[in-house]
Amino acid sequence: MATRGSSRASDLVRSWRDRALKALAFVALVVFAGVYFVRWQPDSLGPAPVSIEASAPPLSDDELAVMTINAWRLSQPARVPALVDAIDREGTALGGGRPALVGIQEIQSRDAIQALSRELEDDGFFAACECSIRTDGSLRSAVAAAVSEPYVVRGHECVSLERLFPDQRRCALLARVDDPAGRSIVLVVVHLAWHPSNGAMAAWLRQELVERDALGPRTILLGDLNAWPGTEGYDRIVAPPLRDAVPGAPATHYFGWTIDHVAVGDAFETVRSLDRRASYERIRPAAAIVMPLACDAGGPPGCPVSDHLPEGVVLRWRDGDRVSATQR
Repeated sequence: MATRGSSRASDLVRSWRDRALKALAFVALVVFAGVYFVRWQPDSLGPAPVSIEASAPPLSDDELAVMTINAWRLSQPARVPALVDAIDREGTALGGGRPALVGIQEIQSRDAIQALSRELEDDGFFAACECSIRTDGSLRSAVAAAVSEPYVVRGHECVSLERLFPDQRRCALLARVDDPAGRSIVLVVVHLAWHPSNGAMAAWLRQELVERDALGPRTILLGDLNAWPGTEGYDRIVAPPLRDAVPGAPATHYFGWTIDHVAVGDAFETVRSLDRRASYERIRPAAAIVMPLACDAGGPPGCPVSDHLPEGVVLRWRDGDRVSATQR
């Protein structure tokens, strides 16, 4: 009996071992596919530029440059200088300098927030909203906004979106900004959850903005929506009175999706946007499966800025809004 029992135990061990080996083989195959097949395809972003160090013409008094960028799990302060340098390089290519309004998503430590503040607030205004906190009290996720002088921030607040998906708590940063001519702008920075039903979160955000009288023709929303044209989250965000400032733009993520967006109200028209292929050549983003190996262990200088590309747009005030007015 003991021998028979031992045999059964051995068979069970072998069975579980075989299953474990098959599972490991499957995981290895997925990892292999992620590294070698699910990666950036730069040729899909457009033709290679002759020069990647282009500088745009100066902006007119009725124009402003805005940008949104996902910082990919930004927790190490040592990564901040490269991120800020990327913002400045892309801003120079877009509008001749650092954009007036910048949204940053996926910040994951308070040390990183402090480092960003040191780098950015000397040029104007910087603030962050803590969206999600781990059980040990550390920061899990935050979004931030940087506003360059001579634009002035009259006030800002954090808008909680956490009650929809407790496992993926998110928030938005809302800032009320005056441009040099005294025209008011409502700036919103958000990072919607990667969730099959993030359209509900987008609807929640819009309702929160309506209740704050912050959804109108002078609203500029910058964000990683984790949604692309045709998905519910995207469609809800760009519904009137907002619209996609760059509809049909090439992908901002290596999976081939455009998930980073600038949505604007009718007070603005689009002048130009970033050349996505040139941005790729300057930033050299990596696939997310590569980022932990390069960043979590090693850090700079081998750590790419992000697994996303930024979206940047030059906007122009429409004729009817080239006077001082308040948000309607």
